[in-house]
Amino acid sequence: MDRQTEAIMQRFMVAEPDAHDIGVAEALQWCKEAWDSITPAAIQHCWQHAGLFVDRTQIADILNP
Repeated sequence: MDRQTEAIMQRFMVAEPDAHDIGVAEALQWCKEAWDSITPAAIQHCWQHAGLFVDRTQIADILNP
């Protein structure tokens, strides 16, 4: 279970009125954690799949300037 789901489940368990109500700071922290969990290889694969880079050297130049 991911951290966000655990946080919502915890709120339900302590009977908070609106367990889905999160603050902006918490939402931004979750976004940062999600972004940090993405590997460079996953980003590279997505960019290749989308056709943003045709040549692997272009990607290597960006990842390792």
